[in-house]
Amino acid sequence: MLGLLTEPDALAAKALADQRVTGETLRTAATAALPEDGESGTAPDLPPFSAEAKKALELTYREALRLGHNYIGTEHVLLALLEHEDDDGVLTAAGVTKARVETFVNAALAELVARRSDS
Repeated sequence: MLGLLTEPDALAAKALADQRVTGETLRTAATAALPEDGESGTAPDLPPFSAEAKKALELTYREALRLGHNYIGTEHVLLALLEHEDDDGVLTAAGVTKARVETFVNAALAELVARRSDS
C-alpha cells in the first residue's frame, strides 16, 4: 500500500482521492500497522516475500484478468489489497470500498478510451 502512495498521478491514487481518502491518512495508518523492526535493525539485501505479499501479488494478477485487462496497474494492486484484507484492514478502516474503486476505475478507463477514439 505504501508503494501505491508514491504515485499520486496513478489510477489507484485517483480512486482513493475519489473516496476522499488522503495519502497521508493511509500512510499514517499503514505505517502504524507495520510490524516492529527486528533486533538487528538492518534489512536484508533482498527481503523474502512473505506469504501475505505473495497472496497480494497473486490477487493483483487475478484482478487484472477479471477486469479483462492485458496489463497490471496500480488500480489492480489496490483492488487486490482490498480483496485480501476482506473488509478488515487499513483501507477498509479508512472507508475505501472495493466496489467504489472498481466503479471509478471502469469509468476512468472508459473515459480514457473515449478520448483516444476522438483524437
